[in-house]
Amino acid sequence: MSSQGSLRKDGRTFNQLRGMVCDRGLLHRADGSAKWSQDGTSVLVGVYGPKNMPPKREDPEKAVLEVLWKPKSGIQGPEEREAEIILRRTLEAVVLAPLFPRAGISVVVQVIHDDGSLLSCAINAACAALVDAGIPMTGLLASVTIALAKRDDGAGGGAHLQLDPTREEQDGAQATVCLALETTPKAATSNGSVEGEAVVTSTTRGAMAIEEYLEALDRCRMASRTINAFARLSLDKAQRRLELPGT
Repeated sequence: MSSQGSLRKDGRTFNQLRGMVCDRGLLHRADGSAKWSQDGTSVLVGVYGPKNMPPKREDPEKAVLEVLWKPKSGIQGPEEREAEIILRRTLEAVVLAPLFPRAGISVVVQVIHDDGSLLSCAINAACAALVDAGIPMTGLLASVTIALAKRDDGAGGGAHLQLDPTREEQDGAQATVCLALETTPKAATSNGSVEGEAVVTSTTRGAMAIEEYLEALDRCRMASRTINAFARLSLDKAQRRLELPGT
């Protein structure tokens, strides 16, 4: 890995994630909230609900999930509206909406800074905020973005795939893939639970060969385990702080 450490401008190897930070419970008026940062990319998410919905908008069989995406500055554009749709569909795949018929759950995304892999950062933040709000889900989400660098960059042997790209890497890439994977308890054994992974969302921009996509999927699966482990650790730390007397 050290031999590839200098191949990216920020010193990372091609398979290395940026440093992650997760803070929960920052919004006092929200039912749950989380701020998720991956170095220069940072997103704050608030979750409101389950709450009452107007009769014309409610669903008698399940909760209605709403997503509002707020850019760092200015008003929404086509990219923000597309991100809303992707995030809503991703969360609908894991939230146990039938437990809350006729109710609504609102997820508000505030972009703080975008230095690449923004959609993945927002999905990770939204999952953390839903957990903070106590919303039941079928499993935990972990999202990873990977960029396919242009062939003329001198990289070889598969090194052209860049995990968790920065904005500069993303803008200069031939193609990018954003994957959201759900980790669910698959089976119980004498040693505990065995977890399985399933792709919930796959969004691509640009063109790549099937072999390149499959390789990107494998790398994202491995990275998602690191993200899941980090998310669980941050949740454990948050719970321990709540249990401490006088905090």
